[in-house]
Amino acid sequence: MKESDKEMYLLHAQMPGFRRKVQQSIEIIQEFLRISRNPYIAWSTGKDSTCCVGLVRQVANVPAVHLDNGVELPGTAETREKMDNVIHHIAEAPFLDLMEQYGFEARELRKENFVRAFEQKYDFDGVILGLRAEESRARILNAKNGPIYKKKDGIYVCCPILYWSVRDVFAYLLSNELPIHPHYLLDSAQPLEERRVGGFISSRNRGAEMGRFVWLRQQYPNVFQMLAERFPEIKKYV
Repeated sequence: MKESDKEMYLLHAQMPGFRRKVQQSIEIIQEFLRISRNPYIAWSTGKDSTCCVGLVRQVANVPAVHLDNGVELPGTAETREKMDNVIHHIAEAPFLDLMEQYGFEARELRKENFVRAFEQKYDFDGVILGLRAEESRARILNAKNGPIYKKKDGIYVCCPILYWSVRDVFAYLLSNELPIHPHYLLDSAQPLEERRVGGFISSRNRGAEMGRFVWLRQQYPNVFQMLAERFPEIKKYV
């Protein structure tokens, strides 16, 4: 992130329109906390979920849950340590071990399996997500549910930044001095709005679909080399 970008975001944080968005998000969170008795914030340490942690903590000290399945980008642990009231939930079976056992696209690797396990362990009945409609077509469709809804499994969902832009997110992070994952600070040709923090590989072979293996080799060559040694088939995607 360039210094000129930081200046732009901090200037945006002073705009009345942005401040209205922050207030609207806080009101959404307040409404959600009236219906969810034991919620948590799903925190990947990425920009959007970190923004949610900051917003929620303006209202209540809701725990942030970081699901660690062993495929986190470098810098994730350091970012996690910068926030308090964090539940670091380590998956019982490392994701790469499951991949070796079941294959790239096995149903056993689905993220919802891990999520369901820790929600039951901690008796959570609500989750706050950093989903933004502009990120993908699927999230635009999901936005039809509104910022607060209840899933079929009974879990309440809150998406307080559903209609925020990337500029809104970084304006909030910088103006509130919240931790920013080093992945966003890399000197890279990859546009800031396209950078994602989370697992460097996931189920449904999304690493290939999203070109993730390409930038993984460019930006984190040691991680890519480790992955290619265990799964030589990923080389065909780069």
